Amino acid sequence: TWHAERVFPELVDAEPWELRWSIQIAEVLENDRIGAVAFVNDLLYVAGSVREAENQIYVLNREGELVRQFDQFTDSNYGFRGLTWDGELLWGFDNGLIYGFTTAGEIVSQFDSPLDPVRGITWDPVRQLLWISYTTSDIYGITREGEVEVEMDRPPANLRVYGMAYYPED
Repeated sequence: TWHAERVFPELVDAEPWELRWSIQIAEVLENDRIGAVAFVNDLLYVAGSVREAENQIYVLNREGELVRQFDQFTDSNYGFRGLTWDGELLWGFDNGLIYGFTTAGEIVSQFDSPLDPVRGITWDPVRQLLWISYTTSDIYGITREGEVEVEMDRPPANLRVYGMAYYPED
């Protein structure tokens, strides 16, 4: 016989939508053009665009200290507008391509996106799919190789998707 339940070790008594932790990333990085954040192995990977310079991936610790940074892989005005982590690679979108890259900034995979532009991207560990969408597009489930496996009708016209996250209970 056994019993399992989800436990939040910190702030156990917090209400469901209560703010539990925050970092003023734009202030820390002195960059107000932050496009995406992914949490990986206790570090924040933050995509930021930089006017008249290479767009960056900043890596911060939980205290908000900059640990390191590296260039994004394309030359565009905004850079990545979404990031997600699949347990092995970070994934981001820019200029019609989806990139899979290591936490050290090495590109491992890239392929054409079925959407251009993309504003939301998340990883579904149950179906092993990347979910992507634009604010007013259908939602696509694609493999790590870029094959479209699922296309869901877009949300109602009054709902615009500006980011995505995977939550197993939804």
